[in-house]
Amino acid sequence: MRAALDAALDGGAGYADVRVVETASEGLTVRGEAIEAFDRSDGVGLGVRVLRGGVWGYAASSILDDRNPALVART
Repeated sequence: MRAALDAALDGGAGYADVRVVETASEGLTVRGEAIEAFDRSDGVGLGVRVLRGGVWGYAASSILDDRNPALVART
């Protein structure tokens, strides 16, 4: 998160915030009394919001390796 925030501010943003979101969801498909399918998924992502020159910008990614958060902030 710090790399993304630093990249946004170094890129000229007057304001920046970074959010990491973790999600979990489950789905169930039933026909009559029979369960047809069950699905569970987990995810994590990063969102960067900036204000530069009076204009808002937003970028997000689900890739949280060492370099990607800074690249997202520069987008």
